Amino acid sequence: MDVRNLLLRSCTAVAMLAGATLSDAQTIYRCVNAQGDITYQDRPCKADTKQTVEHFVPPIRVNPETPPTASFDTPPPASTSSEQPAAEPVVEMTPPKPLPVPPPIWFCTRPEDGSRYVSHDGATPSRWVPAGILGIPGKSLAQTYGPGGGGGVSAPGVKKVPKSTSPRDRVAADLIEVHDECEPGTLDQACEYLRDELMTIEKKLPRAFNAERATLEPRRAELRHLLEGC
Repeated sequence: MDVRNLLLRSCTAVAMLAGATLSDAQTIYRCVNAQGDITYQDRPCKADTKQTVEHFVPPIRVNPETPPTASFDTPPPASTSSEQPAAEPVVEMTPPKPLPVPPPIWFCTRPEDGSRYVSHDGATPSRWVPAGILGIPGKSLAQTYGPGGGGGVSAPGVKKVPKSTSPRDRVAADLIEVHDECEPGTLDQACEYLRDELMTIEKKLPRAFNAERATLEPRRAELRHLLEGC
């Protein structure tokens, strides 16, 4: 079989398998003369030759500049839009309410008798007491507490120590000016003091009259609030 004829038939078969339609094919005339020479042409053969008609589908030419078709596995191209992605909504968090801070306290000591008490500001006004109470020489206990001292008793602790804030009494009764000594307490001490005060109010309320309740109940609510910070 002629090589060109075989090539032509192979191309025709491939084109048919590829699904090409007959309308897309080109008509080729195969001409064989008396000497057995075979020629192919796009017009009918001469009258003295044997003619065979072939239908040839030309191969599809691919333009090298044409980009290949994207397959399903190819990721989509990145968006070139200038729009920015929507920002996530901002959730506003309400800050927790700060806990109450117990008020500071001071532990104060009276110099005349050594008794202690709690102060909320540490400020103690000055006052005058008999000099003998403080152990100042020159005056005995009898002079301080006896008839001459105006106390009416002969020993301390039996009767309240006389005190005065009058400058006249200071001179007349040999009094001396004193200030209480106060030391600031720690937070734990302040909390313990508030607990003791709350316990005292809780014990008073069941037996309190209405007038007392009007004072005790607001103080109890205040103490409970302050103790939240302990």
